[in-house]
Amino acid sequence: MRRLVLILLLFRLNFALIRIDLAGQWKLTSKEGGHSTIADVPGDVYTALWKSKVLNSDPYYRFNDVAYRWVSQMNWTYSTNFEVNSMVLDSLVVMLDCQGLDTIARVSINNQTVGESTNMFVHYRFNIKHVLVLGTNTIEIDFTSPVTYSKKASSLYPYDVPPDCPPAESNGECHVNFIRKEQCSYSWDWGPAFPTMGIWKNISVEAYSINPVIQSVIVKTAQNTTNPGAWNLELKIHFENWTPWSMYGTVILFLPELNVKVTKQGVGIDRGLSMYSVNLMVSSLGLKLWWPNGFGDQQLYTLEVEFDNKMGDVLKKTLKIGFREVAIVQKPIPNSPGLSFYFTINNQSIFMKGSNWIPADSFLGRVTKERLKNLLTSAKEANMNMLRVWGGGIYEQDYFYELADEMGLLIWQDMMFACALYPVNNDFLTNVQQEITDQVRRLQYHPCIVAWSANNENEGALAQDWYHVKSEFAKYKADYVKLYIDTIKPLIDKEDGSRPFLSSSPSDGLETEKEGWVAKNPADSHYGDVHYYNYNAGTWEWSIYPTPRFASEYGFQSWPSFSSLVNVSIEQDWDWNSNFSRHRQHHPNGNKQMMDQISYYLNLPEDKNPAENFKKMIYLSQISQAMSIKTETEHYRRSQSDIVKGQGHTMGALYWQLNDIWQAPTWASLEYGGKWKMLHYYAIHFFQPILISPYIRMEATQSWLEVSLISDVPKIDNGANLELAMSCYQWSSFEALKQWKVPVDQPKKNTTVILSKPLGDLLTEAKCSSRNNCFLHIQLNDVSNWLLLGKPKDATGIQHAEIKVVSVREVHENLFKITIKSSAIALFVWLDVGNLPGRFSDNGFVIIYEVIDIEFIAWQKTSAEEISKLLTVMSLSNAASGKN
Repeated sequence: MRRLVLILLLFRLNFALIRIDLAGQWKLTSKEGGHSTIADVPGDVYTALWKSKVLNSDPYYRFNDVAYRWVSQMNWTYSTNFEVNSMVLDSLVVMLDCQGLDTIARVSINNQTVGESTNMFVHYRFNIKHVLVLGTNTIEIDFTSPVTYSKKASSLYPYDVPPDCPPAESNGECHVNFIRKEQCSYSWDWGPAFPTMGIWKNISVEAYSINPVIQSVIVKTAQNTTNPGAWNLELKIHFENWTPWSMYGTVILFLPELNVKVTKQGVGIDRGLSMYSVNLMVSSLGLKLWWPNGFGDQQLYTLEVEFDNKMGDVLKKTLKIGFREVAIVQKPIPNSPGLSFYFTINNQSIFMKGSNWIPADSFLGRVTKERLKNLLTSAKEANMNMLRVWGGGIYEQDYFYELADEMGLLIWQDMMFACALYPVNNDFLTNVQQEITDQVRRLQYHPCIVAWSANNENEGALAQDWYHVKSEFAKYKADYVKLYIDTIKPLIDKEDGSRPFLSSSPSDGLETEKEGWVAKNPADSHYGDVHYYNYNAGTWEWSIYPTPRFASEYGFQSWPSFSSLVNVSIEQDWDWNSNFSRHRQHHPNGNKQMMDQISYYLNLPEDKNPAENFKKMIYLSQISQAMSIKTETEHYRRSQSDIVKGQGHTMGALYWQLNDIWQAPTWASLEYGGKWKMLHYYAIHFFQPILISPYIRMEATQSWLEVSLISDVPKIDNGANLELAMSCYQWSSFEALKQWKVPVDQPKKNTTVILSKPLGDLLTEAKCSSRNNCFLHIQLNDVSNWLLLGKPKDATGIQHAEIKVVSVREVHENLFKITIKSSAIALFVWLDVGNLPGRFSDNGFVIIYEVIDIEFIAWQKTSAEEISKLLTVMSLSNAASGKN
């Protein structure tokens, strides 16, 4: 009789998965009263209030980050109605699927609480069948002020967990470490405080009766150790089944491009949350591996995972996967203390070239797929192969990782803990456990991700006593280990295990582990990775920089273009020392540091018009940033093959930072909106696969010019007869004083010094009377570089360059050729088209020929006429002379 009842029940039930999408327009009201409007979902409170004119201007405009702070100090309710039919009500399971609630929220349906959120990064699913009614249903999500919540959580904790508040310059909020939310939303030294609230990801109702839900698929690829002609594909399929019974069916795995299909019958799916493991072997014949940018193709294969119980719709989850292996090698190095630290992909050691990624906007709903693609394309076009997703932001949206898979951009993935100590009470740790589980399961299958790192700079903060807790070091160290080593590490090992785990960045790697997970010196250049910042004068001198195993953060600030700032400011703000300039600078003493760096090498402008003077200072700040990071990066790349005084074998250079969150002075090479700063153009060159790097080395009392050839590849195409051409120019003439030609052997995949010459002999041969009179230009095939022999402000013979645009013509759709003519050698020539989206083929360059061609790649439809109208040209002589 029970079997007959069950069969009759199954006939009455809906077999398919029903989804009711709740995205769209909701009602938004303040619980304190006074504000009621319409809000887009997904979205946040700030953008809803701005769109409805409750906020009368862009939150990024002038001082609005402070003026609009009241928004985050209030409590807000999102509400809407949705319709439920009999098919949904008759389903055995009905879940509310909340992919992202920001952050402290109570969810009610028909005035009954169905769930709560305490973590922005957790994917919540709430059982709502018992509260639904036929017809119209009401859902309300009450958001508590994150600022109020974190303040209260801190006050209730038994002891202080610093830092309590950010520096005053950040204009931020306090106690962000007590809430599992985007840490930089409370402000950072490059970003504003907008502690958002809202439904920031998709939300829907899901109903089912027969088929379970495939929540996630863990994918591990590894070359078969006993059969070199095959790869192992290990899968862990996570199911959700909240029906009253276990389910049985067939699991089908299909790789259509490889014509591989595996069927597993009689698979039982228990009630609740369960996992099914399956391993298969894939032949290497015809299989293409996945490689990072610059080292091979980014071959992706479709993986279809199906569950079929012959009673309902076939349940399917489709992924794009890549076959690759990753490791971090830490082993002794001859003639050096410490251990190596470098990545191998498919057993090939690779020098990592790239930058650090932060959230692209304070309001995450504004980060469209187009914006993400533009930013990551810019990273790829600058010859980058790695981005580090920094631990004070967010675990990025799925499309970010899909793009990285397609572009070959390796991802060093931080967990979202940064520059702070954290509480370790049971509620907090339980919250973190769910976060890590959800995020690792969501992201793990992407071949681009090559490392999980537990936090940003928290080991260093503790070891170097940033927060003055030395007297209680043992207590805070125990907390540190409890959170990152006892809680996070086992979860990552369990859920993945196919990638390296790093306990912090920076860290000493295996040495940190040996010292109990908090090393005495986490910045030791003989181990692990290093973050290095030095804002003192002399930043164009390579010798001031360390020689670490891996430089995962380093950088200098600059201001974004005037065309970016003009949208969020007014004329009275356009001054280096204006209230706006001080307000926008969140790095303590940042504007003075930039000024000191600029004035050490360059003459300052003397324009009587404050706005024109400000524009030129922006330009000079970008020169200073670009030259400093060029110098530092080339030093790191030159150091990959050498050990000097026990230091070297540097195998990574990730400058801080790639992108901007708003329009302000920061360390970014891409402005808010994606416009390239001078630094990003320089990155194309200092990250190119073949780099020739000239530098001056002191030996005793003598200066030597040396040129290193750095190669990422084992062979240069068409490089049978390589020849280095080095020319010495004086500032006053397009004609070289002297040119040297040096035959070069086909390079190996490393660094080789191909020229070494006493600088005095070189100047004598060129008949150059002083280092201040001359500079060098070096060419190898289509690769070039240049070297200043003195400070530009001390250079003699520099003439004022009259640079004219000869023509602008379209050569292909969205590709334009710009011909310019100069009356003299010109330094740091900068082309600008304002806010017209696009980039140049080169910029910030040195003109050594009277006429040159530059391309402009437009990102949207435009014309030669529009470009001609907007195009401006700046050079160093323009900026220093006061002329435009």
